[in-house]
Amino acid sequence: SSGPITIFLDDVQWADPSSLLLITSLLESSKENKCVFFLFCIRDNEIQRSPNSPVFNWYQSTLKMPLKHITLANLNEEGVNSLVSDTLCLFPRLTRHLSQVLHHRALGNPFFVWQLLDTLQKEGYLYHSLRGTVKRWAWDMDKINSLRISDSVLALLMREMNKLPDDL
Repeated sequence: SSGPITIFLDDVQWADPSSLLLITSLLESSKENKCVFFLFCIRDNEIQRSPNSPVFNWYQSTLKMPLKHITLANLNEEGVNSLVSDTLCLFPRLTRHLSQVLHHRALGNPFFVWQLLDTLQKEGYLYHSLRGTVKRWAWDMDKINSLRISDSVLALLMREMNKLPDDL
């Protein structure tokens, strides 16, 4: 036998009223049916909190449904260090200082940490180095500390999008 069908919807905070109605209908019609597993991601800090907001009203109504709500917080400094050390395949003690800078810039937002790592690698601030016979990631903290990287995820993404060819 196979498992349930998984339906994953991201950024539900941007959904229009018709989409929210469809989501509610799907949820209600599958209450008895265990063949569908719904996973919604919603940034509750981006919801306009007013009685006139369809998304806010929909979100409030889901709190009364028999759903499992999981709230994810930003990563603490140790969490960012785990992410960085796992990504770079290095011991956490070696990535701690870099992780502290990334945590400060990203405020613990894991997506922003990934974007910062990607930007550092693409721009040559994070590079492979040969230590003895072992190839590993290396970086220059002085250069990274002096680097002007936006403290905003949106600004960083816009910067990356501006690098795309015009014909895209």
